[in-house]
Amino acid sequence: MLHLHREGAVREVTEFIAILCTTVFSGAAIYVNLAEHPARMACGTELAATEWAPSYKRAARMQAPLAVIGLSALLSHGG
Repeated sequence: MLHLHREGAVREVTEFIAILCTTVFSGAAIYVNLAEHPARMACGTELAATEWAPSYKRAARMQAPLAVIGLSALLSHGG
């Protein structure tokens, strides 16, 4: 009986990790689309283009691990 309880707990933890990672990923994407991009465009195309590359690198460093961890957590218990 203890073994079944442990499997259920592991499943809940991996589901929580998957949901947490996808939620943070989605929140970051929404923030960029609703706040950051319009603010940059309001400052002009030249400034927006100048700031885009460093911002993209920072976002990729955050979002790539979130996507990998979220997918791994989801697939680790059979999706």
